Amino acid sequence: LVLKASSGYTGLFGKITSTAIVKNLTLTNCSSPTFTQSTQKGTGILVGLNEGTISNCHVNNSSITTENKNSNDVGAIAGLNSNKIINSSVTGTKLTSEKSKLGAITGYLYGGEIINCYSYNNITSGNSSYKGGISGYATDGTITNCYVYSNSSVEGQMIGEGKNTTINYSYY
Repeated sequence: LVLKASSGYTGLFGKITSTAIVKNLTLTNCSSPTFTQSTQKGTGILVGLNEGTISNCHVNNSSITTENKNSNDVGAIAGLNSNKIINSSVTGTKLTSEKSKLGAITGYLYGGEIINCYSYNNITSGNSSYKGGISGYATDGTITNCYVYSNSSVEGQMIGEGKNTTINYSYY
């Protein structure tokens, strides 16, 4: 899978809505060209914006790069997550951005949940202020029973920065 840039949400699925379920999917050796669009929103290898449920989905040995200083949320599973990501993982993946919320599972956890997920041996790089093993930035979200192992260049092992976010039974 080679991702193509769009002016909206970018990923295998650009956006999944509140009634949608994506499950039992593994993406391996995916890549992106260097995204440079100025109007880019959520960017993920699997989905740009998740408003539904993602379950048992995995991204392995992949990469995604954004150069635009106005890029927003970048993650391997979802660029922006406002609902649920369950039983999913990211391994051996490189995420690079110059100014984004950058996380292995999701770039931005906004009022959603991440449950039973893990991030293993991933690299985040670039000048992004918010880099995390699970989520780059989190607001009003919940992370439960997740773990991060052997990630490099992250600001925070679980989340780069967050507010009003609960982390339960998780470790790094």
